[in-house]
Amino acid sequence: MSTVYDIPLVEVDRTASVNNKNLESAYETVRRLGEEVGNPGQAVEITKKDHTGLYLPYANYGGFASDETRSFISCAPGATFGKQIQITGNAILHGAFLDCENNIPAVVVKSGGRVILQNCHITKKDGSQSAATDSYVAIETGGYASVNGCFFHGLQSDTGSIVYNADAGNPGRVAVVGCVNLTDIVTTPYINITFTQDVP
Repeated sequence: MSTVYDIPLVEVDRTASVNNKNLESAYETVRRLGEEVGNPGQAVEITKKDHTGLYLPYANYGGFASDETRSFISCAPGATFGKQIQITGNAILHGAFLDCENNIPAVVVKSGGRVILQNCHITKKDGSQSAATDSYVAIETGGYASVNGCFFHGLQSDTGSIVYNADAGNPGRVAVVGCVNLTDIVTTPYINITFTQDVP
């Protein structure tokens, strides 16, 4: 037995209008977060190649490669990357948790790439590093990086470094400013870098 409800057409129109306005409002709110908004827990995809703003909601993400000429990637509190991020373009990465996978650097800046890492927590599991060239962030020859206001976590028996610039002839291409070193890497935390200022 089925029940039929008589709903006045005016009421149906009003309900549809309210629902439509709610959807439009939700869409506008999402659009205000960034030019592009990532899907939580999905692969990070940037569709534009220039002048890109990407907002990543709270979730766990893998790694990604950024080759855009101008990009700003902003993360919601708690957004975490568990695999390597590779920079070949020009990018600002803001507010992420970066967890090194095993002994792999969380971020690698390739030749020609430029990155500003800003306000990130970068962690490597205790005891992962075993060689002098092991690091949390690696800049290949020809890359540039500015690491600002970041925390570094993990005990490595004072082995390796935190930020490693492979280009010994150009130490001015990398700077570490206003960071907090919570690792036990004190002998050589920053390799081939002219300007460093951190708080132990």
